[in-house]
Amino acid sequence: IREGLDSSVSPCDDIWNSTCGGWLKKNPLPQDKSIWNQKQQLVKRDANLAGETRVEKSVRYFVSIIIMINHYCCVPRCLSWIKRDPQLTFHIFLEGKHQARIDKRKAWILKLRIRQPVSKFMRVCSLHFAEEDYFYRSKGFKKRKN
Repeated sequence: IREGLDSSVSPCDDIWNSTCGGWLKKNPLPQDKSIWNQKQQLVKRDANLAGETRVEKSVRYFVSIIIMINHYCCVPRCLSWIKRDPQLTFHIFLEGKHQARIDKRKAWILKLRIRQPVSKFMRVCSLHFAEEDYFYRSKGFKKRKN
C-alpha cells in the first residue's frame, strides 16, 4: 500500500493523488491504452502467458507442483509428510456453500481434533480414512468420497 502513496502531495490538497500518485508514477499510461490499472496489467500478463511456448508452460507447471507437494498432515500428533511417506495421499478439507458439505467439514474438524482455523493449505493424510471412505474410478485411481 505504501508503494502506491505519493508523499509529495498533501492528502488535504488532493486525496486521490496522495493515495494513488505513487502507483501512477511507477506505472505510466501506455500510449495505446486509455485505461491502465492493476486489472489491465493482469489481463496483459495473462495474454502474455497465452503466448508461452510449450517448454515455458511445462516449466511453470512443474514449479507450481514442486511448491504444492510439500504437504504435512495437520492432524495433531500425526507426523506424515508426503516426501517421507509417498504411499499416502493427502486430502484438502471440504469447501462449499451447501449445508451437507459444511456439516461434513465440521464433522471432520471435530473427529480429527483440529484446534486451529482450517486453511486451504491444510491436508489430512490417508491414514485417517477407512477403506470404505474411497471409491475407485474406472482407470484404477481411488478417490475419497465426499
